[in-house]
Amino acid sequence: MTDRNANRPGYKKTKLGWIPEAWKCVKLSKYIILLSGQHINSSQYNTVGNGIPYLTGPMDYPDGQIFLTKFTSYPRVLCKEGDILITCKGSGTGTIAVANQAYCISRQIMAVRQNGINSNYLFYLLKRKQSTFKSSAVGLIPGITRSTINRISVLLPPTQEQQKIAEILLTWDRVIEQLRKLIEAKKRLKKALMKKLFTGKMRLTGFNEPWQNTSLGKLVDVNKNVLSESTDPSYQFYYLDLSQVNKGRISYPDKLIRFDKSPSRARRIVSNGDIVMSTVRPNLQGFGIIRQQIDNLVCSTGFAVLSPTENSCIEFVYNLLFSSIVGRQLMGLIAGSNYPAITSNDVSNLKIPHPSIEEQRQIAEILQTCDEEIHQLEQQLEAYQHQKKGLMQKLLTGEIRVKTEEKPDE
Repeated sequence: MTDRNANRPGYKKTKLGWIPEAWKCVKLSKYIILLSGQHINSSQYNTVGNGIPYLTGPMDYPDGQIFLTKFTSYPRVLCKEGDILITCKGSGTGTIAVANQAYCISRQIMAVRQNGINSNYLFYLLKRKQSTFKSSAVGLIPGITRSTINRISVLLPPTQEQQKIAEILLTWDRVIEQLRKLIEAKKRLKKALMKKLFTGKMRLTGFNEPWQNTSLGKLVDVNKNVLSESTDPSYQFYYLDLSQVNKGRISYPDKLIRFDKSPSRARRIVSNGDIVMSTVRPNLQGFGIIRQQIDNLVCSTGFAVLSPTENSCIEFVYNLLFSSIVGRQLMGLIAGSNYPAITSNDVSNLKIPHPSIEEQRQIAEILQTCDEEIHQLEQQLEAYQHQKKGLMQKLLTGEIRVKTEEKPDE
């Protein structure tokens, strides 16, 4: 499995590489029972909780957490607690979760049940194979078959070593999950704080002047600079499109394109400190603030570009976009629309509170402190996930051994 084990004392060479002598190289089919889900007609399931929970695909277990949305009194295939669920059809092929109770499963799901292998160790074996499942998904509707899973060759340590490896990885997963929960709690606290600060229910020390409501277009410049149709065809710029901005995260472009080779929507000039606000499906909050000095940056006309004025703190405005004050107005503008989009005029006419510039700055500083704390935790989470991935690779290949008191399986 890895050349790092080559010729190490106590290791042997197999078709999967050098592995510990006590380990086996086996086909997964010998150690699992595989259940294929079956379809249930829509008339036989409900959403009001009658019957046994019915899982139909990866949307029912995003990030491995199972959500109950459908139920049936006519189950056809049942998994049981501890079974490992794998999405076998559609764009979510390879998505994995562990059943925490009995569920009826649809034809888009297979349940893998241990048969002579530690169930938690089996979970991590399959987790490590997720990329293989996804790359194996072929056809008009992507998918994997029973043989895709059954024919996998895996490394099998003695029973107690399987358990020890699984315990170590479970400990890492618990730490990671606790950190995720802490991040979500911090985000909820920030959201509650934003509500109090933006509605004036919480005023900062030294400020007592009543606020006036104003339109966003009076606080910032909207689409201040654009490329004209007479732009030099050879002019080169970096192009930012809608897919590169999502809830404050911006994937900056790194390639220059010529004006005459650019999309027709590449027209709005963006500067450091500007906000780009997606006007297409604005409820998805494709908003971001440019925090890099990038010369010749141009974005799609699917964005409204908000530039600061002497009356505005751009960080204050940026946080306002994510508030319920703006969110409710955006939902009202796109409600009932076949194409959920708003115009630049809609953006300019959004009603927002208008504190003094100094109070805007102090509110923004408080919220920036919250953001920095959340960002640090997210970086820590990313580091933990990376470390756990590397550890899992080494544990499941025998590069790192764990101490046990058990003799090797016969």
